[in-house]
Amino acid sequence: MSATAWPPISHDDLIKEEEASLAAELEWLLEALQETLGSLKSGLEECVALLAPQDPGTTLALSSSRSETVKGFVTRIGTRIVKG
Repeated sequence: MSATAWPPISHDDLIKEEEASLAAELEWLLEALQETLGSLKSGLEECVALLAPQDPGTTLALSSSRSETVKGFVTRIGTRIVKG
């Protein structure tokens, strides 16, 4: 199975049309990705801010999924657990 352009065009014109189509597709893709990339960047910056070491740290209560009774506390400073 093959695809044929009708009316027939020369090989050089076909190459030019393919290049123009690829350039338009690339431009569209880059424009479409701008919002997604901006959102990804802000999400990563938020993660970095949350994982940065800060005193006095963050204290979280621990419980199980079956019971909401507090089982203990964990203190996190940056990426480390410093008190459990």
